[in-house]
Amino acid sequence: MSKLAKTAARGYGSRHQALRAAYQWRMDHGELFVCHRCGRVIKPTQYWDLDHTDDRGGYRGPAHRSCNRRAGLMKAKRSAKPLRRWKL
Repeated sequence: MSKLAKTAARGYGSRHQALRAAYQWRMDHGELFVCHRCGRVIKPTQYWDLDHTDDRGGYRGPAHRSCNRRAGLMKAKRSAKPLRRWKL
């Protein structure tokens, strides 16, 4: 399977890439965006992600990469099966 197919299968296909490129162009031309997760400005030198809604049906907008990925990790932890405790 090609990298492009894997990317699209995970929800980062052409629509996502085009929208992210449009945000990046605006940032490159001086527009500032606020991370919708923490409420702080995303500085031009900071890494950022285009954040999906939880159902992956749309986008929330730019978010600091750390804020977005922390939220994804927390979501994964909430949905993980609890560990089975064995009695000894």
